[in-house]
Parts: sequence; structure tokens; C-alpha cells
Amino acid sequence: MKWAQSILSEKFPEKMKKRDTNTDYGKWVTKSYYSRTAGRKTKMNVLLPAYYDKEKTYPVLYLLHGYYDDENWLAYDNFINDLEKDVMPFVEKTFSVSTGTENTAIAGFSMGGREALYIGIQHPEQFGYVGAVCPAPGLVSGTDTSQHPGQLKDDELKFDKNNGSPYLLYLAGAREDGAVGDTPSQLHDLLNKNKVDHVWQLLDGTGHDESSVEIYLYNYMQMIFK
Repeated sequence: MKWAQSILSEKFPEKMKKRDTNTDYGKWVTKSYYSRTAGRKTKMNVLLPAYYDKEKTYPVLYLLHGYYDDENWLAYDNFINDLEKDVMPFVEKTFSVSTGTENTAIAGFSMGGREALYIGIQHPEQFGYVGAVCPAPGLVSGTDTSQHPGQLKDDELKFDKNNGSPYLLYLAGAREDGAVGDTPSQLHDLLNKNKVDHVWQLLDGTGHDESSVEIYLYNYMQMIFK
């Protein structure tokens, strides 16, 4: 956690936005799987690493998109079942995957961030790296309990000692987020109250959009699978 905190970048490097024609960035593929939870076929996008070799195995980062988005941009409460029963088995069957907590990460944006935190807290024995950027309200109860009572009670926002804890929990919010407000900061305070080690970042000059996501993922990608 201390090492991760020390490498945080506040800005997304401009050079990262320029595509190098001499660099292999990997290959995007779109796959469909049957979700028994949703009762229908659904799509996922998979980024295969550069020089992907079926004879080798690779760690996996599961990224969850926001409420109004789809697989082309980057879940809801029941997605935890979809992930466990169908998504992860499909990925492990279809691609050359390294398993175990040290090779499995999850993160998400907005509603996907809320669900990534929920899934990571519920299953630290499966995910060694857990992250969320601008997570939506509802993980714990808020002022508007009629809208969502909360997936967890305040004192449940922590890892079960019997199941261990991840190598990394990275939470970030945007100071100018007009969609989820100060929900990320509230979660940060609650994690502190529950004595949960985590890396916290409040981004300046970004909002509830890709400007926050790109900085977050730039940092997160350097922290995981170490």
C-alpha cells in the first residue's frame, strides 16, 4: 500500500495519448457468453496482451462499466453472481489465464466501481487487487435510504479476516464530480474508520467521465500484478 501511494500520478501523461506505430498494444476481441443470472446472452470486450501466446498464461483484470454504459465504454447488485458463475469461468475456459489472487484484479467506474468494491470485499480470497474510481452511492446506506438501503452496513465495509485481504485496495474520487458527489470521500472515511488499509486519491480538474478513468487506470495498471 505504501509503495502504491508513492507512485500516484495526479495527471495523465500527454505522451500516453499518442499512439506509437512501432508498439504492439495488444488486440481487442468481443465475445458473447450466456448469463444465467440475467437469462440472456451478453457481450464482453477482452484486450489480449501484446504477443498473446496460448502456450503462456496471463493475469486478468476485470473492468466494470458504469450504469448507463456498456461493454464498449469500459453491473448492478446481482452482477456478483454473474461474475462468479459465468464471466470468470468463461474467461478461464476461453483464454490462457493465470489463476489465484495474485493474478486476479477487479476495478470499475461509477456503478461499476461500487460493484467492484462490493465484490472485492465479499471475495478477497478471489481478488488480490480491488479498485474503484468515482463509485456510485449505495454500497452502504446514505441519506436517501428509500432509493437504496445499502448493500452493506457501515461496519461491514471491511474484509473478513477469515478470508484474508487483497494486496491492494485503491479508491479514487473526483473533486468536481457532479454525479456521485462526495460518495468516494465518504467511503474513504468509512474505510479509515473500519481500519481498512487502502490507497486514496482525490483527483483535481476531472469529473464523472473518462478524464478521471484514464488517470485512475494509468495508476492502477502500474500497481497490480507486482
